[in-house]
Amino acid sequence: MIKKINIREFFSTARNQYYLGLLITLLVTLAEVAKWKQRNFFIYRYATLDMWDGKIPYGREWAQSIGFDSFLYGPLFSLIFSPFAFLPPWLGPFFWNILNYSVFFYAIRSLPVLSDKKKTKFFFFILLMMANNLMYYQYNMIVASIFLIGLTLMEKGNFLGSIMLIGISGFTKIYGVFQYAFLVFYKHLWRNILIIIPVLLVLGLLPLIMMHPAHLLSAYTKWVASFPAHFQSREWMSLFHFKILFSKVPESTTFYQLGSFGILSLLSLLRLKRSSSFSFRAASVGIMMGWVILFSNSPEIGTYLIAMCGLALWYFSQENNRFEQWLLIFNFFLFMIVPQDILFPRPLMRIIIEQVQLHILVFTLTWLWMIWKTYGPEKKS
Repeated sequence: MIKKINIREFFSTARNQYYLGLLITLLVTLAEVAKWKQRNFFIYRYATLDMWDGKIPYGREWAQSIGFDSFLYGPLFSLIFSPFAFLPPWLGPFFWNILNYSVFFYAIRSLPVLSDKKKTKFFFFILLMMANNLMYYQYNMIVASIFLIGLTLMEKGNFLGSIMLIGISGFTKIYGVFQYAFLVFYKHLWRNILIIIPVLLVLGLLPLIMMHPAHLLSAYTKWVASFPAHFQSREWMSLFHFKILFSKVPESTTFYQLGSFGILSLLSLLRLKRSSSFSFRAASVGIMMGWVILFSNSPEIGTYLIAMCGLALWYFSQENNRFEQWLLIFNFFLFMIVPQDILFPRPLMRIIIEQVQLHILVFTLTWLWMIWKTYGPEKKS
């Protein structure tokens, strides 16, 4: 007699979850490679090969020369990507996506304190958005992974490892560097701050492996200079493009970015006594993961994977009331279901996402609630 398989029980184990995700990774990669549509992979590949050839691949002129979008990652990214760039262009995407997925899965499963059941819920909450990022060969999964692994390493007292990972994130896509602020929650703060300096120096100079010293400073200068042009190239999904708040994009977004970061930093310091709780530390990282997207200059719907991982980290590291459960459900619907053509009608998606911008509204309200719940007044027992 054939034993009936309990699907829920079958996918409750980390091993089977990993194989499910790996199967999805291989299928979405194959689907794009078969159509020769691995566009982002080609951008990474051409930029990396050009850097090895002494060319600096930043700006619209370079993008137009290869017929794709702009390259927005630091020189260190190209060094890391080199093993994939030198593989055949049909094979490299598979290894790149398998690495992205495996690191991402490890980041979720290695989180401390959270039970296996909560890690399972975390994984399935983000699964559809993960598949979408894999389909487009996005780097967001690695950025989100570094946030999560960085927290895990800090919790284990491995500050050197955490500082190195956060530095890699900062030198490749900026976002993760803000996680250094959370060193204030742990012992040996000044020792760890002093460690940051040589680590960043080494990471900043590592691209010398692939380029002449005379080109390195120019590469960093052109990388940073490419940000404003990319920001102005189209409509994005940050607060700066949220029409309820701004009739037009503010001329200077730096004021809002620095101001909001300052407020979050002040709130963290004012509630520093709460940092003895893992729930508070994890929630603070989750809030920061939301901030780097909401206040980013040019996030797309796929970039919100970082923010959604922040929401999941915040949610699953504490007890939640009914209101917070509904917030999670609404975000799941808007970010995981609505953008998927095979699950939701495209015309309705365009109304909800592009015209009404309901996803930005809901996540902004969710993020503000995350801040209130984490940094607000203590509940009276």
